[in-house]
Amino acid sequence: MGISVTPGTDMNGNSAVAGFFGGEIWARNAAAPALTPQLYLEQTTTTDFSRVQFFVDSASTFWTIAVGGGTQPVMNFYRGDIGNALSLTPGGAQYMLMGNGALLTTGGVWTNNSDRNLKEEFTPVNGADLLARLQALPMSSWKYKTETGVRHLGPMAQDFYAAFGLGNDNKHISTVDEGGVALAAIQELSRQSTEKDVQIRRQQQQIETLSRQVEELSKAQSSIVALESRLARLEADQQTVPASVPSCNVGKPIVPTLARARLRSE
Repeated sequence: MGISVTPGTDMNGNSAVAGFFGGEIWARNAAAPALTPQLYLEQTTTTDFSRVQFFVDSASTFWTIAVGGGTQPVMNFYRGDIGNALSLTPGGAQYMLMGNGALLTTGGVWTNNSDRNLKEEFTPVNGADLLARLQALPMSSWKYKTETGVRHLGPMAQDFYAAFGLGNDNKHISTVDEGGVALAAIQELSRQSTEKDVQIRRQQQQIETLSRQVEELSKAQSSIVALESRLARLEADQQTVPASVPSCNVGKPIVPTLARARLRSE
């Protein structure tokens, strides 16, 4: 070990700086194994953090890297004016936690911060208009110039921004905005599908009503045809007077008598 320093106390018993070095400090050990550090910081108080702080003269604040203890020690990147900007806990549920609430899970899932309490200026969405814009959005499969043999699918940031006006600029697409557009489009499609289902059921009821009316009209028409056929036979019977009709009936109407006889026989 080249240099060893131990923190002490000042004349009042307060913690004091262990040492001060002006100029550059080089820690070099070319033959050291991969896990042998050139700079080693140890915190003997198990409930505290091992820290290294960075500050530039005239800067408004400082940066501190602090490492905690325990079975899953956390590494915090802390800035004096905002607090923790980034926390790393590879063995915990939150592999990486950002100071703004976004996080990366241990399983590799990036999770956006979407707390209602952090939002404002809420505006309702016109689903039909959004769906029309989405239908007109150019889509293509492509690859990044810096990747080899890896393809992706999606819109260009310029087209997405021109269609929806979401995000910081026309060079990037936020996963929040892309997912929001997709969910809004799905809601609109579901709404239109429900409306069509209602319309189809209404039309089906109308068809069933018309079918019953047609069936009733068909039965009525069949009855009319039968009545017309019977009437035609009666008229034919009226034209022919049987020879056996008594002479006393000559000159009297024969149709009612024949009609009643005909109907009884039928």
